[in-house]
Amino acid sequence: MNDLNKTIIEETFAHAYDRNTFRRFIRELLSGIEDRDLNGGNHRIAEQFVDYIDSYRRIGKYTYNDGFEKIIDVLEVKLKKNSSVDKARAMQRNFVARYLNGSYGGQHKDAALVAFISENSPDWRFSFIKMDYKSSIITKEDGTKKRVIEKELTPAKRFSFLVGENEYIHTAQKQLYECLQKSSQGTRITLEDLVEAFDIEKVSKEFFAEYKKLYLQLRDELKRIYDYDKKIHKDFDEHNIKIDDFAKKTLGQIVFLYFVQKKGWLGVKANENWGTGDKKFLTNLFNKKYVEYSNFFNDILEPLFYRALARDRGNENDNFAPLGCRIPFLNGGLFEPINGYGYAQTDLTIDNSVFAEIFKVFDLYNFTVKEDEPLEKEVAIDPEMLGKVFENLLPENERKGNGAFYTPREIVHYMCQESLINYLYNAVNMQKVEQKEPRQKVLFSRKKAKQTDLSLEKFEEIISRDDIGVFINLGDSTYTNSRQGIVEDFPDSIKKYANKINQALKNVKICDPAIGSGAFPVGMMNELVRARMALGVENKSAYEIKREIIENNLYGVDLDEGAIEIAKLRFWLSLIVDEEDVKNIKPLPNLDYKVMQGNSLLTEYEGIDFDDIVEEYKPKNVQLDFDYFGTQSDDIITKINNDMYEYIKTSHETDKRLIKERIENSIVELVKNKISEKATLGGISWEKAEQSIRDFAQNRKHRNFFPWKLFFADVFMSGGFDIVIGNPPYLEARSPEYTEDMKINNLTAVKKRIGSDVKYFSKGCDLLIFFFELSLHILKKNGINAFITQNSWLDTDYGKKFQEYIANHTEILGIVDSDYKYFDGPNINTVISFFEGNVNKSKILPFAYYHVNFEKTSVTLSNLSSIKNSTLVSYKKYDLTQYKDIKWGILLYSTDSFLRIFNILRSKESTKSIKIGQGLNLSKSQIIHTKDLLNLNVPKKAWIPFYSKRASFGIEQTDTWLVDCNQLENNKIADIKSYGLEVYDFNKTSKKPPVLILPRGIGRHFCALNVLTAYSDSYVDIYNDDNMLSSEDILNLWCFLNSSIAWLIREISGRKNLGGGMLKAEATDLKSFPLLFNFNKQEEILQIYETIKKREVSDTINEIETKEHKLIDEIVFEYIGLSIQDRKFIIEELKNKITSRSIKSKT
Repeated sequence: MNDLNKTIIEETFAHAYDRNTFRRFIRELLSGIEDRDLNGGNHRIAEQFVDYIDSYRRIGKYTYNDGFEKIIDVLEVKLKKNSSVDKARAMQRNFVARYLNGSYGGQHKDAALVAFISENSPDWRFSFIKMDYKSSIITKEDGTKKRVIEKELTPAKRFSFLVGENEYIHTAQKQLYECLQKSSQGTRITLEDLVEAFDIEKVSKEFFAEYKKLYLQLRDELKRIYDYDKKIHKDFDEHNIKIDDFAKKTLGQIVFLYFVQKKGWLGVKANENWGTGDKKFLTNLFNKKYVEYSNFFNDILEPLFYRALARDRGNENDNFAPLGCRIPFLNGGLFEPINGYGYAQTDLTIDNSVFAEIFKVFDLYNFTVKEDEPLEKEVAIDPEMLGKVFENLLPENERKGNGAFYTPREIVHYMCQESLINYLYNAVNMQKVEQKEPRQKVLFSRKKAKQTDLSLEKFEEIISRDDIGVFINLGDSTYTNSRQGIVEDFPDSIKKYANKINQALKNVKICDPAIGSGAFPVGMMNELVRARMALGVENKSAYEIKREIIENNLYGVDLDEGAIEIAKLRFWLSLIVDEEDVKNIKPLPNLDYKVMQGNSLLTEYEGIDFDDIVEEYKPKNVQLDFDYFGTQSDDIITKINNDMYEYIKTSHETDKRLIKERIENSIVELVKNKISEKATLGGISWEKAEQSIRDFAQNRKHRNFFPWKLFFADVFMSGGFDIVIGNPPYLEARSPEYTEDMKINNLTAVKKRIGSDVKYFSKGCDLLIFFFELSLHILKKNGINAFITQNSWLDTDYGKKFQEYIANHTEILGIVDSDYKYFDGPNINTVISFFEGNVNKSKILPFAYYHVNFEKTSVTLSNLSSIKNSTLVSYKKYDLTQYKDIKWGILLYSTDSFLRIFNILRSKESTKSIKIGQGLNLSKSQIIHTKDLLNLNVPKKAWIPFYSKRASFGIEQTDTWLVDCNQLENNKIADIKSYGLEVYDFNKTSKKPPVLILPRGIGRHFCALNVLTAYSDSYVDIYNDDNMLSSEDILNLWCFLNSSIAWLIREISGRKNLGGGMLKAEATDLKSFPLLFNFNKQEEILQIYETIKKREVSDTINEIETKEHKLIDEIVFEYIGLSIQDRKFIIEELKNKITSRSIKSKT
């Protein structure tokens, strides 16, 4: 690094804010900046910001020209004493946005670099706030062009470095240094340079890589101890402790404490308030500035975790004598010994060097307890990154096997808002018609049962969907964690029915059945907090509301125990963000019965279906009110759920253990008859059968099922969840990790739930389809399902059946796609779907296609129908009664012009049946080159031509072959195998060589005429086994399948989820298309074939322009009877589809 630039960064950002030092940095960064200091900082502050902003000063104005003038101002903003740099972030951002959009001085500015400072605070925030304007270009009288700002396109976004005495400046130094270097070399800094300098992704990737190294070092050290220390070995085995899990949890605990120490909660001196502690506590503790020790983990961390943080020390004022300072009692289960291992009886002496490396790495980074929001991004480690860390720790094969891919925050934000808008629209507009019914009992009731008012409901709109959308979006952009009172800009209907909306928000039940690291529940939590705070009808703090939401509104299940721990961690960290009680830090809630390990898709365990048992307890033919569960269940199910409710709020370790034991005993009591029956039939003892149930009840073993109606009975007493949201695992049916047993179990469970409707499902379905079905099963009537999934179900045969099921059982609120690819995996292209469950109001399929990133638009499904198409979003609706036999993938990615032409094609198709399949899909060792066969002296009679990895229009020769073992002696077969090659047994396949071959993974479109009668390598094959096709038919097929319209059909129907933007088009896709036409142009077609049969196929965009392709198109277009306009449309649409998937793969 340049020593001068490094010094400038250190002097500016490693200390409390100093204006002169900051000015120096800015002058070096933005060469040629105009110094400005008008009014000495005495500018008027708009009324809505006076509670947050004390004053601001304009440090300078920087301009540059990249065709049009761009303006970047530099500001110093001083915050009010009660508004730190961490609080009221939205108000800080909106204040600068108002300044930039011309409210001060009338001139629009493009961005600002801002120092946000608080009086007497050694820490501050250096922010880059960027506007996104819609503008037009006008030509002035002198002929020059000028940019005219029309409006602010999307809300301003802020990117910030946390700097000052208590912050580490490694990240700021590394990322700002490049800009300083560029400026010092005479290059003008641009907005793009600043965007890159404040890019959080660079930090994320660097941190993930370092974290993984630390995890592997800790895991290897634990394995070393486990292997040589017999006592540790025995203790870990007895408590069913996996070394990987122990390493992950230990690192998670340390990360958690890095966030906690930022709050000043660790190392607090006796009788001083929380918040005044050591913000570098862990490093100082390791460096023996508090106490001496021999082994850091055994002598320091175990007592800190399992005694100080996990136990209520009563009247000790939270003083922890062994460390000589105050340590808060946090509870929540995070700092309890994993699986109750015997830490007090064993010496787990992890080498101190492991922790030296952990603290060395962690101390390079800034940690912030605030989770980034779409409009606020801190270039620091935040709780959201824990989810990405979890994904990053999975080996690549395990990640694919689990189908685990972390959902980007802008997608989470979009889906959470859409779900909440649709939920609220139903909840507030559903009016009750009261009627009296007999007295009944209630679940969770602490009072004597009274007469329950059961009610019918009718829909009556009092608040429009658009108004709710404005409320959710506006509440999000104006949220502060301390504001009271409703936002004045809200629609009148929101103000009028604020209490009704607030009650609906308090009642909502939300679940993610594949919770992963908790992205969606945490996202929903944030939306609920913002909405309730924005309404301002409760006299509660953000902390109080957030705690209520975590305890009452959010649920999650996941198969992976590690994911569950991360999800809990993020909930706890989210509470720490808003805990401001400096006198008394409240213990964290226990989440063991809110976020749970299990297989969401199955409810049966050891032959016992717990949901069936719960259903048996419910009285039949009784209309259920929201607080009613059933009279017969009072003795057991009500007791279980009351105990679970009590457990959430219990902080004392002994009480928690006793409550868990009560829950365990109640579950055994619930199923004792089934246990007895099982023991008798299985010939095993009652005790052994009972123990298996206790293992499940206490979660001592991996739970490969989940009893929804038992563990979440409080939800199902009111009919189910209001919102089911998530990112289900991406496991394709053909994935080896998706075993035959899993498929059978899932299909059996579906059949049990929906009976004859199981016909819409099959073992060939990808795993995500079963999550859709589960979602509808656990949703209440009018509940909202929101999933982001692979897009394959839109185009496959199994997807077509599932589409019928969805159309019959839901109101389709929308399918959403965009120009952007949101997951790093090369095979992951996704769509977002929103369904209203267990209703069937219409057969309309709405489709929204976004041309911008979701974080750059406020356009939602709720207001799309009113704005129609825009430059940001294309929007269409289809009446499914008119398109019953067309897959949704074709509908959604087609235009009206294409569908019209497609229908013409179908009317002209031959009635002959065509057999279509897939090639042999062999291993590389079975595909043998000519030179190898010659070297091995393999008899020619055993050579079988094979077509592989070549794009051509004709197959008349080949250099690759299969060897038929049935034509060889055993010694020759042995020779071939000794060469590392394999023979093929043609007696084991009924497949014949195809007459035509097309690619499955399409980089270039083509159809090859198979004159050589070769077999193909996993291509799409067209067969003529029964000689139903004449030579003319085959030529006609070849011609059509090399036409622009056939290629466009494959583009529209294919799945764009291969690497590099390659198109995946399966054999099954062709089966539903019109293919065979009698063009009566045999001589012309044959002549075209002879011309191009030997040449390599060009990339499709160039191939379209060749003479031969134009001749093919002329034959096909003329036969169909297309106009000149339709012909141009087909060509341009094909080019656009190819270009867009290529571009999307790079986003």
